[in-house]
Amino acid sequence: MMQEIPSPHAMNEPQDECCSNSPVPEHMSEFSRQASELYGQFKESEQYERIIETREQVREYIRQKPLESALYALGAGFLLGLVLKRKS
Repeated sequence: MMQEIPSPHAMNEPQDECCSNSPVPEHMSEFSRQASELYGQFKESEQYERIIETREQVREYIRQKPLESALYALGAGFLLGLVLKRKS
C-alpha cells in the first residue's frame, strides 16, 4: 500500500530541461528535491523500520481484540473531545 514519491530528478533528464518549462518556481523545485532526499533517507533509517514494526503490532492487536480496541478508541476520542472542547 505504500507509494513512492516521484522525484522530478528520477528521470534521465538534466535538471535544467526538467524544470525550465515548469510553472513551479525554482525555490519550490529545490524544496521538493530536498524533501524527496530527506524522505528517502528516512525510509532507510532504523526509526522507519521501528514505525513499520509498531504499525504491524497495532494491527495485529486490533485483529485479536477488536472490541477492546474500539473501546480504547472511543475513550480516547471522548477525552480528546473534552480537552479540545470550546466554551460556548
